[in-house]
Amino acid sequence: MNRFENGFDSYQKAIVELEKRSENEFKLKAVIINFHHAIEVLFKHILYLKSKHLIYMDMNNWINAVFDRKIGKKNNQKENIDYTISFDETVKRVIVVYDEQIDQYTYNCFLNLNKLRNALTHDEVEIKLESVEQIVVTLTPIVTAILQKHLTGDEKEKFDAFVTSEEYKKILQQLIGNNVAWRITTISNLLELYSNKDYESLSGNEIRHLELTLSILNVMVTKEDMLCNIDDEYYITYISYLKQEICNLLIWCMDRINANEDIKSVIKRTNIIEDIVREYLVNATLYIYGLLNNGRYISFEKEETIHEILDNNSFVNNNDIFTVLHCIEKIVNVLVMITGTKSRKELLAKIYLDETQEDTVGLIYSTLISWFIKHDWFNSINIEKLDKNIRDEIESDRVLEEVYQKIWKDELYEGLIGEFGEWGTIDRIDGITVEQLETVVKSEDRIILVYDVLFSTQAYSDHEYYDNGDENCFIKVVGYMDDNRFIIDGAEYMGIAIGFRAFKFD
Repeated sequence: MNRFENGFDSYQKAIVELEKRSENEFKLKAVIINFHHAIEVLFKHILYLKSKHLIYMDMNNWINAVFDRKIGKKNNQKENIDYTISFDETVKRVIVVYDEQIDQYTYNCFLNLNKLRNALTHDEVEIKLESVEQIVVTLTPIVTAILQKHLTGDEKEKFDAFVTSEEYKKILQQLIGNNVAWRITTISNLLELYSNKDYESLSGNEIRHLELTLSILNVMVTKEDMLCNIDDEYYITYISYLKQEICNLLIWCMDRINANEDIKSVIKRTNIIEDIVREYLVNATLYIYGLLNNGRYISFEKEETIHEILDNNSFVNNNDIFTVLHCIEKIVNVLVMITGTKSRKELLAKIYLDETQEDTVGLIYSTLISWFIKHDWFNSINIEKLDKNIRDEIESDRVLEEVYQKIWKDELYEGLIGEFGEWGTIDRIDGITVEQLETVVKSEDRIILVYDVLFSTQAYSDHEYYDNGDENCFIKVVGYMDDNRFIIDGAEYMGIAIGFRAFKFD
């Protein structure tokens, strides 16, 4: 069998076997070994398609062996599979050579898969179904996307036929649902165990349990002075991260939660989740407060006063407010489910910003959202209310490609240059990914589109450019409709995207 057939067979076996959801450790062992083998072999295959020397550990050794053979010289150096790169090196080379995007969380998952496979090969290990599902669910989308882009010919047709089949989609959706339930349950358990404890007071066994559970969640924690560095994001405590993560899951996985009674029961019986959601709603509202008037007190009793402030506010600030309102809109549904309250309005009217009990989250939210509705602002919450012809056009691949070209042509990322990235000053933009359309603002003769764009940044040091992490930024595109065709008038850089990531728990 060739390299593709070998890897593809393992890929199919891993997915199909995991679908059976067996707790049997020997069957889980087969899933891990097959999934690990599939990624390594298929990734080596697409590297080989690029250039066959890319799969060798020692390129110089390989090149010298081939060169000597070409000139008829005997060489004792071996040029065989014994010298091919490791799993980790294979992943790294695919990401770099093909300029693919990856975050720390996903890379942690590759590392955990490799760790599990090595433990199975060389030692004894305890395998949990949920941790295996966690790995497969996390890695499958990125692995599939990479292979779909870089396989060719009959191999691509065979792979595409499998990953686009109804059976595959059904299996993957089931795995994702299982994973969401498990992550919510696991994080909820950690919060109940440790939320009232100071990190410094934890026993050695408690710290080991916490760190082990977080590593299974693909999270790496290190203590730096008074802060926790969690996958290159800083939090006051590890509990701050866990609160943030549970809210993230509740916001972006609400559809799955509504369809799964088991997840609902976990959320309802975990008392701490209700408190966290209430805390999130207050934090989000206070953040909006600052964007309105620099944190100075504003009375929300008079709607026209607030609307006047929004009229005079910058577009950037208003877009940030609208983004956070979107998050509030989604997460309040969780609180409705937990409390059994029939009316969201009634629920939010009982959540006060502070002890003075002068302003409620409900009053602030309703006053603000009424302005955005009045001025025809749309996002994923209400986009279906936008004219279908306009919606179909602005969501088309043609418009997306034109936006992409506009960003490069006009160098709309210049505002990022000179800022501080993950490891140093941002000196160059290496690539962009237009991730999604965040906001649409419609007027009589103009349409404004706000895109969340991922910029791959580089820093210059010692006469070379080095990768310097990614930054999510907002790009504003202004245009108009002409015979059901969106025409771009202009575009501008708006700055680093905020939204849900802008405020963190104490």
